[in-house]
Amino acid sequence: MPRISRVLADGMDFGVSNASAALRVGITAEQKPRLVLMDEWRYYPRDHDGAQLAPSDRCAGWNSEVTEYRWDPKATAKGEDEVVKVDDHSLDAGGYGIYTTRSNWQYELEAA
Repeated sequence: MPRISRVLADGMDFGVSNASAALRVGITAEQKPRLVLMDEWRYYPRDHDGAQLAPSDRCAGWNSEVTEYRWDPKATAKGEDEVVKVDDHSLDAGGYGIYTTRSNWQYELEAA
């Protein structure tokens, strides 16, 4: 991989019955900079039987939304993941934070 001047983003596609995937994007420190896909992460829900997540009582939005999260039954029947996008802002924010920082905490949970 060429030398990187900075990391730009972690892009993620979240799946529940299908894999979630994330890619880290950077920009090279070359004379003529290029975008580079630096790292890839994939997570298959079927391979993990017990996630370790403990939302505190200070996460009122997340706690109220989690019981209302819905998947489109027509998409599911076709084998596709499609969320019914209603009142899920805190859930989305939590997902972004968890999945884009996975490399910072995964080893600690696996070692425990």
